[in-house]
Amino acid sequence: MTGPLMIPHVILAAALALAPVGAACQPADGLVYAHDDGKAVAAAVAKARDSLPIFWRKFEGRERTPGYDAFMLKVELPAAKIGSEAIWIGIVSHAGNRIEGIVTEDALYIPGLKGGARVQVDPATVIDWSYNKDDKIYGQFTTRALLSDATPAQRAEALAALAPMPIETEGR
Repeated sequence: MTGPLMIPHVILAAALALAPVGAACQPADGLVYAHDDGKAVAAAVAKARDSLPIFWRKFEGRERTPGYDAFMLKVELPAAKIGSEAIWIGIVSHAGNRIEGIVTEDALYIPGLKGGARVQVDPATVIDWSYNKDDKIYGQFTTRALLSDATPAQRAEALAALAPMPIETEGR
């Protein structure tokens, strides 16, 4: 199995990782996704934010419940040339208005922000979440929103790794 910080990131690499997800929706890979007019991503961000309490309950119970790992948040950070860049961070700790994490890879538009860097972020910057349970990835709302714009191979790879629904069914 891939390391805990890399599994969700494989999905992003395979399926449409966004750099900024604001109004322009300019993806990090430089491609323009004509299908998404920004509404699908905005709706995905809203769903992710609305369901963030579920993510935190899973994170807080991870040591008592086997099979859970790779707890990550996608945060939108200021980037001078483009406005903002979306970055995945592996969660280290969470207390009130303080989230501490480790950046999963080098930022494209934020000079000096490298993979492995420890960062503190404001909860208001969270735009998506992800965790693994029994080798399936939950969350990844923004990735799921853009799968229709992926190549068939990218879509197949992402769907094989993603859980059928972004939120676990209660009681599981």
